[in-house]
Formats: sequence, C-alpha cells, structure tokens
Amino acid sequence: MTKEEKYKQDLREALMFIAKYTFQNEKYYSSMGKVVSVDDNEKTCEVSIFDGETIEDVRLQQVSSSEGLLIKPKIDSVVIVGWTSNTTAHIEMYSEIEEIIFQDGTNDGMIKINDLTSKLNGLVDEVNSLKNSYNAHIHTTTATVGATAVPGVISPTTSQASPASSFNKSDYENEKFKH
Repeated sequence: MTKEEKYKQDLREALMFIAKYTFQNEKYYSSMGKVVSVDDNEKTCEVSIFDGETIEDVRLQQVSSSEGLLIKPKIDSVVIVGWTSNTTAHIEMYSEIEEIIFQDGTNDGMIKINDLTSKLNGLVDEVNSLKNSYNAHIHTTTATVGATAVPGVISPTTSQASPASSFNKSDYENEKFKH
C-alpha cells in the first residue's frame, strides 16, 4: 500500500469514527416528493412528500450563503429529500432543474461554447477579408507620372497585414464543467 493509499484509508476511518459518535442518535433517510414552491431569498423549497406529509424549509444549498452551488428545482418536479439531522432537510436529487447558480452568479449565464467559437471565427473571417483587401489594393491614376500623361500606380502597398488567427474552443473551454 502506498503512502497516499494509507493516508486515504486512515482519513476514511477517522471520518467514519467521527460520524458514528457524533451522530449516533440521529436518523438518516430519504423521501420522494413533489416541489410545491421555491423561496429564492431563503434558498429553500416546500416539498409535498408522496406519503402525504409536507416539508417546509427544505434547503436548496447546505449553507445559506452566496457562495457554492445552488440548484433550484422546477415547481411540480419530483425530488428526493434527505435529512442531515432529524429537523434539517435538503434536496439530494432532482427530476427537473429550473436554474443552477455557481458561486454568486455574478458572471451571468454560461456560454454556449460552440456558438461562441462559430461567431468568433466568423469575425476572424471578416477581419481577414478586410486585410486581404488592404494587402491587394492599389491606387490607379491618370495623373502625370513622368514626362507624359500615362496611367500609373501611385504608392502601392509596401507592408502586408498578416491574417488573424482562428479561435479554437479548447483554448478557453473548461472541459470539467459542462452544461
């Protein structure tokens, strides 16, 4: 057994010991029910358990703060309610989700990465088209360019604009967080 495996085993045993003696008089169970209402301010919901009981103040988030992960179930969806103590209930599983807020939600909604990449690459194509036009343009004149009045070219482009690079979603995609 490696040191890391031994550490994990010792940690697991310590947590089980703490749980056993800290919560030995507590009962843990789950019930299935239907979401009746959601209180956004309190981050709780009311669930009508299928055995007829209604549970109020069921937590949507373990700690009522702006940080962490907040999952709001849809009204009338089916959820599994679990108890962290004899009096504190929380949602464990969801049949339908209305909204997910990660941390405090100040970064707004998540992007649709394929749509974003497509739009960005469309912009790159337009920029490259303008650069190609710039690189290829010349000014034709009928002004006198020498001793005689013949058409000529005045100040051809001497510097070339290089093409813009395409976007690749792997450059900015977090593959561990999907929606």
